[in-house]
Amino acid sequence: MRKILIIGYSSLVKRRIIATLVKNNIFFDVASRSKKQKDFNAKNWYHGYEKALNKSDADIAYISLPNSLHYTWAMKALKKGYHTLVDKPSAINFKELNELIKTAKKGKKILSEAIFFNYHSQIKYLLKEIKKNKIKRLHANFLIPKPAKNSILSSSKLKGGVVMDMGPYISAVSRLFFKSHPTKIIKNIKLKNNISSKIEVIFYYRDAYFFGKFSHDDSYKNFIDVYFNDKVIKLSRVFSPPPNENLKVLELMGNKTRSKIFSDDIFKNYIEEVFRVIKTKNYTYYNKQMVCDMKIREILQN
Repeated sequence: MRKILIIGYSSLVKRRIIATLVKNNIFFDVASRSKKQKDFNAKNWYHGYEKALNKSDADIAYISLPNSLHYTWAMKALKKGYHTLVDKPSAINFKELNELIKTAKKGKKILSEAIFFNYHSQIKYLLKEIKKNKIKRLHANFLIPKPAKNSILSSSKLKGGVVMDMGPYISAVSRLFFKSHPTKIIKNIKLKNNISSKIEVIFYYRDAYFFGKFSHDDSYKNFIDVYFNDKVIKLSRVFSPPPNENLKVLELMGNKTRSKIFSDDIFKNYIEEVFRVIKTKNYTYYNKQMVCDMKIREILQN
C-alpha cells in the first residue's frame, strides 16, 4: 500500500491535501519544524524534515515548503529513494530542474510538479471540445487580493511573488490548450517592494493567441474563456476548484446558452494518477511536461 510523507505543514496541506487523503484512506506521515502543531490523522509526526526522510516508511514524498526550499528538499527526498512530488514551482530555474530530473532517472523514481487544476472534469471536457473545434483565442484571469506582509507569497527571499506562484499556471495553460510553444511572448510585470505583484501576458501561436492576467493585488477573479469559430466556452474557479463542489460551465452559441455541471476532487485524481504511474514504472512520465513548462517560465522570470 502506498504511503505519503508530507514535508511541510503548509496552508495548502492543512486546507486541502490532508482532507482528501483522509477521505480516501491514504496513509501519510507529516514532517514539520513546528513543535506546537500536530495533525492526529497522520500515522507519524516528525519534528524536522531530515529526521522524517530517514525514519518514515513512506515511499512517496510530497514537498510543500516555501518556493526557495523546493529544490533542496526534493533533491534530498530523491536521494533517499522517495518518489517525489513538489508543489509549484518544482524548481526555480532550468539548472535546478535538470539536476532533479537527472537524480530521479538515476534512482528510477518519479518526479512531478504538483499542478493539478487540469485534473478536474471541467478541464477534461474543455480539452475534448478543443480536439473537435479549432481554438481561436483564450482569456484567463487568476487574481487574488494582496497577501499579508508576513505571507510567503510576499517574500522575495523565499521566492514569492506572482511570477513564481502563478507562472506555473501560465505555462500549463499554454501546454495544455495549445499543444505548442508560442511563436511570440509579450509580458508586462508590475513590481511592488521588489517582488512581482501582477503579470499580463500575450502568447501568440500560429492561428491563435492566449491573453492572461494574473495578480496578487486585485479583487478575486478565477476563470478561463475559450473562443472558437462558432461558440465560446466559459469556465469558473479554474485554478483552485473546491473539492466536490458543483461548477457551472457555460457554452454560448449565438443567442443560445447551454450549461453543464462538473464536480471533482483534483488532488484525489492527481494522486491516483501518481499511483498508477509508479505501478507501471514509467519513471519519466512527468519530465517532458516539466521541461516544457520551464521553457516558458524562464522567459517570464527573466
